[in-house]
Amino acid sequence: MGHQAQHGTDDTEELLAAHRQLWCHALGYVKSMALKCALDLRIPDTLDRCGGSATLGELLAASEIPASNHDYLRRVMRTLTAMRIFAVSHDPAKADDAAAISYQLTPASRLLVSSSSSSSVDDAAGAAAAGASKENTTTPSILPNIAHLVRPNTISLLFSMGEWMKDESAASVSLYETVHRQGMWACVEDDAANRASFYESMDADTRLVMQAVVRRCPHVFDGIKSLVDVGGGRGTAAAAIVAAFPHIQRCTVMDLPHVVAEAPAGTAGLSFHGGDMFEHIPSADALMLKWILHDWDEDKCIKIMERCKEAIGGKEAGGKVIIIDTVLGSRADDDDDKTCRETYVLDLHILSFVNGAEREEHEWRRIFLAAGFRDYKITHTRGIPSIIEMQIIFGAGQATGKYAMASNEPLGTISDVTEGAGASEEPCPVGTTASGSAGASPSHSGDVAGSSYGSYAKKRRLSDEELGIMTGLTGAVNKLAEAVQAPVVVQTTDVHPDLYQICMSIPGFTDEELMTCLTYLLDNKRQGDGFVKMEPKHRVLWLRQHLAKI
Repeated sequence: MGHQAQHGTDDTEELLAAHRQLWCHALGYVKSMALKCALDLRIPDTLDRCGGSATLGELLAASEIPASNHDYLRRVMRTLTAMRIFAVSHDPAKADDAAAISYQLTPASRLLVSSSSSSSVDDAAGAAAAGASKENTTTPSILPNIAHLVRPNTISLLFSMGEWMKDESAASVSLYETVHRQGMWACVEDDAANRASFYESMDADTRLVMQAVVRRCPHVFDGIKSLVDVGGGRGTAAAAIVAAFPHIQRCTVMDLPHVVAEAPAGTAGLSFHGGDMFEHIPSADALMLKWILHDWDEDKCIKIMERCKEAIGGKEAGGKVIIIDTVLGSRADDDDDKTCRETYVLDLHILSFVNGAEREEHEWRRIFLAAGFRDYKITHTRGIPSIIEMQIIFGAGQATGKYAMASNEPLGTISDVTEGAGASEEPCPVGTTASGSAGASPSHSGDVAGSSYGSYAKKRRLSDEELGIMTGLTGAVNKLAEAVQAPVVVQTTDVHPDLYQICMSIPGFTDEELMTCLTYLLDNKRQGDGFVKMEPKHRVLWLRQHLAKI
């Protein structure tokens, strides 16, 4: 039945619980400010320099707080330990709080240790001496990102949200622009300090997110030789990809000309391209958009995705779009439910700044369909971002991210066939083709090596009968290849160009109901063509009848 309003209750415990809940939410800003206080006092860095743990007295000394104010710091730290930003322990053998109470770093506060902390620098030097890179052994710092989020200018504009919503021009003028008399992107461009804070914030977040992506989802970049990072800023994400995947031979960072002009010089393996993603995106095997689409309304997102489709549509082997962004909802367990609640807060944050949106899956699907993509694959992480993949099949054909059969496996490749005429019956080591090159994948070679055939496979001459069969198969395969390449087959769906607009603009139905009907019409071409030709009142009747059958 959902959450229904209760106009009265005699349950005192329920009233008190509701009272506590409201106080908790109304005072939520205090938690943000307690976190800002810890950052201003550089508490995470102090704990890091002390080996991850420090007493209250050590924190007082490092923060230059008078001993007489030790109780104030203790109370701030008590709140932050309740928030699980820090951990706390108490030595009952010591009577003095300054010596008896000690605090430790947690996984959350380790992310707040600055990259210049002496302990972090020592760890990186030790890793380098051991032959490992700093990025592979240390926790990335997102201190600039969190510090940016708790700045006064970031928080103050939210006081005007209610009044802004009453303004009929709110759809075209963001809350940020209403308060500051200038849009956020213009403010970033015009104010050097604001610009530095913004890009340092984005770079810090990118290092963490990309470390997780390349470690946990490396398959996303399989088979890619060229990639364009659309809206890639100063190249932080692209640099992480090039370092992790040397098989990517060409990696281009695309952003507005004035943004790429400030990119750091001499970034190995990267090139920079100044341009407008609404007008043109350079062609590549794959395009990546990290935290890009949530900055724009639906119409602009559709336009960006149309440019993406143009950029990868000419790839015979299949171009790919990789989106790293938030997908609201669709999470099951308790931990993921917390992530869902947090992403709803993030949605209001992005709304306040640029009139953007964090989207539910059906909203993403609507954008993809409108831009000409047919299918997609979503990989959730335990954090806020998810990875959405779409892949073009046969160049100008439809796109898919579920790889045509809703499989999590990547598209297969055709194995080389070596004709046997004149071949000897010498053993051929497993893992090589008949020509002697390393042709089998590790998974394939593992399957063969574990079979009853042992470590060798034999090559032999084919009989005349077998040669006849192979010749026939070769001819059939050639005809199939010709058919696949024929234009009539490339246009795999031939969907009526007006179907999406006609279906999704019918009044009286929810977006979810219209998407359900549109999906059916896309999968049934004759029904879709008939629907387009109907009178408007007959379309409404058809929708009602179809939804009643579900």
